[in-house]
Amino acid sequence: MPPPPQKNSEYFTYSREGALITEQGEQVHWTDITASLILNKSVAVYGASGTGKSTIFRNFMNCLVDYIAIYNIYCPSNDSNGGYTGIVPESTIYTDPSEETIVTHWLTQCDRAKLYAFLNRGAKVDDESTYPLRSAVGIHTNATLDWIIKYLGTDAKTKAATLITQYDANLTAQIAAICQGGATDEQIRPRIIKLKEQSHRACRKAKKALIAAYKEKLRRYEKSEETDPSYENNRLSKLYSFAECVRMNPCKLLIKDDVTGLLKDWEKITVKNSTGSEVPILKEEAYQGRHKYLTAITAIHNYSSLSKKVRGNSHVIMFTDKGSALDYIKHADGLSPDTKKKLRDQLDAIFADEHLRDSSLKSHYKAVLIRGNMTYTRAKIEPPKKVKTCQWGVESAIRKVLPKESVGDSFAF
Repeated sequence: MPPPPQKNSEYFTYSREGALITEQGEQVHWTDITASLILNKSVAVYGASGTGKSTIFRNFMNCLVDYIAIYNIYCPSNDSNGGYTGIVPESTIYTDPSEETIVTHWLTQCDRAKLYAFLNRGAKVDDESTYPLRSAVGIHTNATLDWIIKYLGTDAKTKAATLITQYDANLTAQIAAICQGGATDEQIRPRIIKLKEQSHRACRKAKKALIAAYKEKLRRYEKSEETDPSYENNRLSKLYSFAECVRMNPCKLLIKDDVTGLLKDWEKITVKNSTGSEVPILKEEAYQGRHKYLTAITAIHNYSSLSKKVRGNSHVIMFTDKGSALDYIKHADGLSPDTKKKLRDQLDAIFADEHLRDSSLKSHYKAVLIRGNMTYTRAKIEPPKKVKTCQWGVESAIRKVLPKESVGDSFAF
């Protein structure tokens, strides 16, 4: 993860513009667009064409620029809605992503989250939970080696297997001994803390071994490029894999902008979830994305653009015009008639002309629905910030292996 933000940073800043008052005298409170609102969440933006969805997307990207290192943009063309070219690397913009591309992006993010958990947080990456304290202490099993081999090949296994597998066996036995015999929490806690420290040390040793294995593999690829041009792609692929392994920030932003006509087809794309069942990938991104450090933002023209099983999984829902909000409330499940009436009254207050003294701001007031609570915000017209990729030590680590002219300014994958 990125370094923890300071309390005076934008992450924690909330501007207070005063509450709007409905005809019934109820207040509609202000919500600022900050990283804390949308980071690692699923966000749906409903609105007709020309109601400021792209402006909101720029606001999202600007407030997340210090917290996201990986970007994927799905849009009809590079010129769509003002374009993302020049803001994000062109290699991250997909004008017509195939089913294989969409699935690969999701599975890669799942892999990235697991590798991050092992290499940077000390958490176990398999689903086995023989002992209640395993996840807290940070057990590393042979399942971890499968992910290492997938990224760096079998060479890395010989470097890291002993560190991980032997340590796993010893630590498992120690935990079993601690958990039996009726020991109290006061007796267990100091021993668990000590084991946790051992876990982190073993993790760091394995990480160094992986980096050493990567450097050796990269040198072999560079030597082979002279005789086989195809090794260039392999070298770049391994370079990305190395960045995955040493990454300190796994957070990814996925934007689906102006692709309403494609959403129905994308709903048919399925992947296996943690239980092995086939589920729509759009639902999995929305429902499980927060566990994979994924911020997924989707522009939707109307309520019927997505099926019921997909559209109900958004953590934050924003409406850029009153019509789209009323349509959503009309068809939303689980809302009583009284609740729907209350929400409609709040929308009247948010989109009422009398609250917009400057007519040029009319389209910039937006409704925000968070866990059933209606609030409002404003789309800010501000220049886009160029995004950062491979942050917090990844680029410097890569540059120790390759010269600057081979690395370029930034990477996105």
